Amino acid sequence: MAVNRLTRDGIIGKALDLADSPTLDEKNRSNGSAIDTTAPAIEWLQQGLDLFYTLYPQAGTVTSYSFTITEGVTSYAMPSDLLLTYRDGIILPTDKKRMTKRSLGYILNLDPNREGTPKFYIEAPPNWEVWPKPDKSYSAQAKYHKVPAALATGGIPTFPSDYLLVEYLHIKMKEWVNAVPKGSALQFALSVVSKFVKAGIINQLEEEQIPFDREAFPGGGSYPGSQYDWMGDVGTT
Repeated sequence: MAVNRLTRDGIIGKALDLADSPTLDEKNRSNGSAIDTTAPAIEWLQQGLDLFYTLYPQAGTVTSYSFTITEGVTSYAMPSDLLLTYRDGIILPTDKKRMTKRSLGYILNLDPNREGTPKFYIEAPPNWEVWPKPDKSYSAQAKYHKVPAALATGGIPTFPSDYLLVEYLHIKMKEWVNAVPKGSALQFALSVVSKFVKAGIINQLEEEQIPFDREAFPGGGSYPGSQYDWMGDVGTT
């Protein structure tokens, strides 16, 4: 889990101290201490944060979005702050159903005219597409990782850590004064996220067992939930 204690301006101030550049100081804290409201480093830091979340959307806060699935309509707009839909994250609370995320290729193999309770969805930004075609209206709720709001003066980011943000911004500043090659900050971000993924940091916990694909193994036998359920209706002794 990331540890963050510094505010936006605190991160910028530490990066400026590391850069040790009079030119950068003049551009970002012209009075010698407080960060200017027009400091270019504010935009650089925000761009860095947005980059980290784009590369690793699972770090975004999980939130809920309620919408209505309408009879006969298969396409629904995603929320504007969506980074990534949580896996199989669209539920029909009234009907006590959870939809399964599928690929476009999978959906294309299904009957487009079939009607019923929506079972599958795909992400086709800026929309979700559902299947089968809804036979009535349904209340739906999506769980998704959201884009964080832009950092304000006293804002404290939640990902990644203070140290990594200071170092990213420090490298970005060195790019600006031509002390390192252009793109060095991007390479640093890619390296950090790669290590996060490899270490499993902030990964969402998932079930240890993968449930049967009920399209391939319909099941529904005499004893649902048993180890023999995938074979359908079977007799026991």
